[in-house]
Amino acid sequence: MGMILGANLSIGKYIACVMIPVTLGNILGGGLFVGVTYWYLYLIEKVDTELKIDSKLPVNNTDEIIGKNETIVEIQEL
Repeated sequence: MGMILGANLSIGKYIACVMIPVTLGNILGGGLFVGVTYWYLYLIEKVDTELKIDSKLPVNNTDEIIGKNETIVEIQEL
């Protein structure tokens, strides 16, 4: 519209000054925002999975709980 009304603008200047910076900004901005978001969500899922695996207790750790030479006294119901 500006070219029709006599503005000092050409198609080459429009592409060089408007379209290229906007396109590069969209590519970089979209890549960073979407990429960082997906990376962060993947990282949270990976840490959560690792915590679930590492938080399991060993199967036989009674020596650590009551000591090696102590005995377990069973309480029987009356």
